[in-house]
Amino acid sequence: MDFSEKWFQDLKEKIDIVSIIQEFVPLQKKGTKFWACCPFHSENTPSFTVNQENKYYHCFGCGKTGDAINFLQEYQKMTFNEAVEWIAKKIGFKIPIGAESKDVKMKRELKAKILDVNRLAAEYYFSNFQKSQASVALEYLRKRELSDETIVKFGIGFSSDDLGIVKYLRGKGYSDKTIMDAGLMNSNGIDFFSRRIIIPIIDKQGDILGFGGRAIFENDKPKYKNTPQSVLFDKSNILFGLNLISKYRKERFDINSLILVEGYMDVISLNQAGIINVIASMGTSLTKQQCEKIKTLVNNVYVCFDGDSAGQIATWRSLDILTLAGVEVKVITIPDKMDPDDYVKMFGKEGFEQLTMKALPLNEYKITTIQKQSDTNSYEGRVKFVNRCIMALNTSDKVVQSLYSEMIANIAGIDKNIVFEKLENYKNEKDENKENSDNKKAFDNEKKTTVNELILSARVLLAGCFLDISRFDYSSIIDGLFQTLIHKRIWEYCHEKIQNNDKPIIGTLMSDDNYDLKEEIIEIETVMQYLDSHVDPVSVFNYSLNYLEKYFLDKERKDIIDRIMVEKDPQKQKELNIRLNKIKDAIKRR
Repeated sequence: MDFSEKWFQDLKEKIDIVSIIQEFVPLQKKGTKFWACCPFHSENTPSFTVNQENKYYHCFGCGKTGDAINFLQEYQKMTFNEAVEWIAKKIGFKIPIGAESKDVKMKRELKAKILDVNRLAAEYYFSNFQKSQASVALEYLRKRELSDETIVKFGIGFSSDDLGIVKYLRGKGYSDKTIMDAGLMNSNGIDFFSRRIIIPIIDKQGDILGFGGRAIFENDKPKYKNTPQSVLFDKSNILFGLNLISKYRKERFDINSLILVEGYMDVISLNQAGIINVIASMGTSLTKQQCEKIKTLVNNVYVCFDGDSAGQIATWRSLDILTLAGVEVKVITIPDKMDPDDYVKMFGKEGFEQLTMKALPLNEYKITTIQKQSDTNSYEGRVKFVNRCIMALNTSDKVVQSLYSEMIANIAGIDKNIVFEKLENYKNEKDENKENSDNKKAFDNEKKTTVNELILSARVLLAGCFLDISRFDYSSIIDGLFQTLIHKRIWEYCHEKIQNNDKPIIGTLMSDDNYDLKEEIIEIETVMQYLDSHVDPVSVFNYSLNYLEKYFLDKERKDIIDRIMVEKDPQKQKELNIRLNKIKDAIKRR
């Protein structure tokens, strides 16, 4: 949101920085200033001072300084806009809407309506525990060992029947359309969360974005339901428990890391046990938006997913997004396929904290998991183990590559350098594929094409054969440079003619006997026209030749690495390593 300079200055004049900071840090007045132990570093003697008149804070210990907005950004990890809006709401300063289109206005007003509806719905669902019909729900919560304090803390409620919430909201003046827009009524006109335990999903500003519903009757499917996607509720952008993280920070709890679990019941159980730095991903794979939110809060995350789910490749990839966001990820392994809720109930806070201390870095966890799933006693099993590890790792850091190469090599019983080479190659290939998908390489600045560069390079060489053969050097062309059978057939014809000092004639290949070549011959003719009109066709020909030779050498290098991994004979291993070094030298010279 854009704020005008005048509005922003008027807001700053009305800010009482003491009242803002006192929301989070207890201040004591001494003379004309207010003092506290600094919230940004550990200390026993107060060195954090707040100047009410000049509207700034400063710590003489760590040097942190700024205004009320800076404080919210630093301490509460709010964005600039979030901090400004938070202060404006607190002091009752109207936030400017500005010029907006009809659609934007309708969307803003709908969001405001849904927020009001959600607040009323949360109150209604919670109040249902006072009714006799709620006994089955309370019995379920007691079986889950949730205390009254926890039920109140999370605002847990109950939908006791099909129509209660609909009638209640209608009675408050809301239309069926608004109730449906909020995701509280389905197309049949009944409660979307009927006969379920209700858990409000709240953002860090305290607004109720939607609800989660947990079935308590055996025949009700699915087990968990969330508010449908709406203008307000987007699962890909929500993390359950952020409101509590914000609350605990206000209460000066030191939260330097987060524990990421799959569902809201895990968050609730761990909180009840005294483990408060917990959030959930709403049961979905992590998204970039969620990872960016996490990064604004902490630099370290412990991942604790149910059973074997953290060992699934899809889950690993979502956690890689978290790593790429700059967060250090470690994985907590829960034994016997238990989930966090089960484990903390059985072993308590201390038992869970011991598991956390044993958490493995993400890449190390991937390797150990793959090892358990692999037969490393056989040659074939070792090859599969190494290849799976290479595919699972996601790092470009040379130090990290080296360390994990050594770990993989030790498990597989092979040379560390071979693993390092494969890891580096795989990473480079991924990077190159990404670059090509984002921006497909053109043949040159003059001639853009969408065909694969291997195919195009082969066409350039063959096109050169049909032009003036004296201009081009064909001595380096070998059969292995051509990847398709059609190109190999065309090259066989051209090669025979060139060896006999004859000029290959493209029209000769257009006979009915070569019907399957006609389509490709037309493509080569197009490249011939391009080459013939180019200011320097020889450089284009040499570029394509070099590209294919390099590709051929690189392919051979990878094949040899794979052969070395499975070769049992030490002498043959030595010969393959000698050949590998020669190929590396040839690649470097290109």
